[in-house]
Amino acid sequence: MIQEPLFVLLLLHLSAFMIGSIPVGYIIARAKGVDIRTEGSGNVGATNVNRVLGASAGVYTLVGDICKGLLGVSLVYLLSQTQYQVPQHIGFTTESFAPSVGFFTILGHCFSPFLKFKGGKGVATSLGVFLLVCPLYLLVAVGLFAILVKATRYVSLGSLSAALILPVLVLMFEGSQNPILLLSTLLTAALVVFRHIGNIKRLLNGTESKLKIKKKEDAEARQSA
Repeated sequence: MIQEPLFVLLLLHLSAFMIGSIPVGYIIARAKGVDIRTEGSGNVGATNVNRVLGASAGVYTLVGDICKGLLGVSLVYLLSQTQYQVPQHIGFTTESFAPSVGFFTILGHCFSPFLKFKGGKGVATSLGVFLLVCPLYLLVAVGLFAILVKATRYVSLGSLSAALILPVLVLMFEGSQNPILLLSTLLTAALVVFRHIGNIKRLLNGTESKLKIKKKEDAEARQSA
């Protein structure tokens, strides 16, 4: 029979998945009368929402997706303040499961049951997750993202690079001392790469779209046309 604290931990991961599943970009686009899945690249993430509906909608989507990551991980720290502590004999504290709970939040974003198990590419939600889990490593990843996007205007290239450098940083500075964090960053990187396969192909053949901040009036003109 499973111990009650472990059952609560399993429930926590499931809850994080459901939080990540909330399709923020889809909801924002629907509020404007647009099914974002049929516009632009068809992705529900902030980049496509910006492309189709303008910068304001894109920013709202970005903030919402980041907040999902923050909320998912925050559940772990709330749990750690209750009586439902992970049994000490398994070798981990409750807080040490924050990276895995965060990964489930990202997984929910990418495979939302509300969108027939389709969703975004996980980058913004990952930002929220690792902002709490490993902020210093995230700072390096965000710096790399900013440099590459500014230099190339390819959001996908910056996103892929940022995701891939996280497990490298964990391995460099912590080795195998934090296996849950290492595994979670590796799985997140793999997931982000998987969700960007189409972008990788377009990058290689030179047809990937470059970042363009769409003005609000342009988006409104498009909708009224």
